[in-house]
Amino acid sequence: MANPRTDCRTHAEKTVLVDAHCHILHPLFDKDREEVIQAALTDGVIVVACALGEEEAEKAALIAANYPNVRWTLGVEPTQLDEKRIIAFESALRKHHTEILAVGEIGLDHYWTKKKEEHAKQEENFRRFLSIAEELKRPVVIHSRDAEEDCVRIVGEYGVSALYHCFSGTVEQADRIVCRGDLISIPCSVAYSKSKQDLAAHVPLENIVLETDAPFLAPTPKTRNEPKNVSVAAQKIAEIKGITFENTAKATTKNALRFFNNGV
Repeated sequence: MANPRTDCRTHAEKTVLVDAHCHILHPLFDKDREEVIQAALTDGVIVVACALGEEEAEKAALIAANYPNVRWTLGVEPTQLDEKRIIAFESALRKHHTEILAVGEIGLDHYWTKKKEEHAKQEENFRRFLSIAEELKRPVVIHSRDAEEDCVRIVGEYGVSALYHCFSGTVEQADRIVCRGDLISIPCSVAYSKSKQDLAAHVPLENIVLETDAPFLAPTPKTRNEPKNVSVAAQKIAEIKGITFENTAKATTKNALRFFNNGV
C-alpha cells in the first residue's frame, strides 16, 4: 500500500491544497477531530496545525505522528504575557524544533491588549521568538491584529521568512511584505469579506497561501470552519484573479512547500 504521507508530498497530478494555518487542537474539534482530519485527507488537504504553548505542543506532536496529512507549527498567543508560560513555550520550542515546520503564530495583538506597557512586553517577547527562529533556522507565522505596521517593521529587522496569517493591513504594507519575498495567507472569509477580496486581488499569486484558521473564519459566518473548506478560499481567489481553480491550487501549494522548506 502507498504511504499516504508520501502521496501528499509528491503526487503532483493530484489537486493538493495546503491549509497553512489551522487550530485543529481547539476544543470545538474534541468530539470529531478524527473525522475532520479524515475529511480533509479525502479532499486532498494537508493540514498545518498551529499548536499554542507547551501544552498543545505534545498534543500536536501526537496527532501529526498518527495522521498522514497533518503537520504542525508551534507558537504562543501574543496576549500571553506571563513570563513562566513564555519560558515554558521557549523550552517546548527547542524540544520540538526538528518536528515543527515553523515558529508561530507569534506577533503582536493590539486588539485585545490596549495598555502601552502590555504592547511593550508583547514586542519584547516577539523579538525573543524571532531571534530563536533565526537560531533554529525556521520560518515564522505572524499574528498582527491591529498591529500590522509594527509587525512588518520588526520582522524586516530579522533574517527569517514570514507568513502573515489572516493579514488585515493596508495595500502599502502588503506591498512591503511582497517586496521582502514573504507570504500572505488568505482565509475562507474571502468568500464574503470585501477587504480580503481586495487583498487577494492585489497580492501576486506567488505570494499567497491558503488558510482556514479553523474553527474560525468559516466561509459561512457564525459556523464552525474546517480544513476541507480551504478549497472555498482557493475557488474565490481563482474567481478574483480570473484563473482556474487548479492553477490556484498548484500555485498556493507550491508557495506553501517553499515556505515550509518542503516539510508539507
